[in-house]
Amino acid sequence: MTDPNMTEVPDDIEYEETVSPPWQKTVTHHKNVSGAGFSASVSDGVPGSSFKIEILDKDDNVLKTGDFTVDAYGDGSLLLNYYRN
Repeated sequence: MTDPNMTEVPDDIEYEETVSPPWQKTVTHHKNVSGAGFSASVSDGVPGSSFKIEILDKDDNVLKTGDFTVDAYGDGSLLLNYYRN
């Protein structure tokens, strides 16, 4: 939610994107949002490949970080959440 007048999340928002690394996305949250979450998954990947996910603040300071390695079957995933204190 980026519109400061919006109070409910619409049902028609597309949440998934298919991308290739390296990848970056910038979002601006509504002032009342107290957390952010991000998940990434790989299928048919190269076994042993590793990926790092970071949630940054507006000044590019790392708020939360995580990493995962693609398994022998070419799959891997990570869910990363950050909540403001």
